[in-house]
Amino acid sequence: MTLVKCKECGEKISKKATACPQCGAPPKKKTSLFTWLVVVFVGLVVVGVANQPPASAPAAPVVLTPEQKQAREAALVGELQGIPAVEVKKNLAAYRELVTLNPGNEKYPAKVAYYEGQLVRYEQIQGQFSAWSGAHKSIERYVKQQLKDPDSYEHIETGYNDNGDHLLVITKYRAKNSFGGFAVETVQARCTIAGDCKVF
Repeated sequence: MTLVKCKECGEKISKKATACPQCGAPPKKKTSLFTWLVVVFVGLVVVGVANQPPASAPAAPVVLTPEQKQAREAALVGELQGIPAVEVKKNLAAYRELVTLNPGNEKYPAKVAYYEGQLVRYEQIQGQFSAWSGAHKSIERYVKQQLKDPDSYEHIETGYNDNGDHLLVITKYRAKNSFGGFAVETVQARCTIAGDCKVF
């Protein structure tokens, strides 16, 4: 029989006793494994929080000197000469920065307005094409409607020329023909910027 000390009077009592025969105090309860795990976890969380580095204050905005502004402006103007006009987002970002560097130059706000308009147009055009396959959504629907077995359609590639008032879109695809064999075909269409297409 295992004996333990009574937590109240110190008398030795049986571990299985429900109360101390000397003072009547209940025996000391053993801490469960779950309780110890919770205590260890809470301790680790407290230590982790205490050891975190203090949150740094937001960085102060960088203030350029007039010489630095001029140097950055010259660098951006040089970069713009190598950026094609079709790369609308890059041009727009560069001209927006130029406006902040040199607000007195009337050319920069005009370029920002131009490229903002081009960006809207660019997004309209990109919205016509599948982000997954690159196929023109409207032309793909048209081609599938013409096929005897629409499920056999496989897009190969699609390209387009931007002709200002319209796009010339060329799509190459593979599908089953009337004889049940697969054939590669090409379709051309004239599409508006809004996405209305006429296949020819």
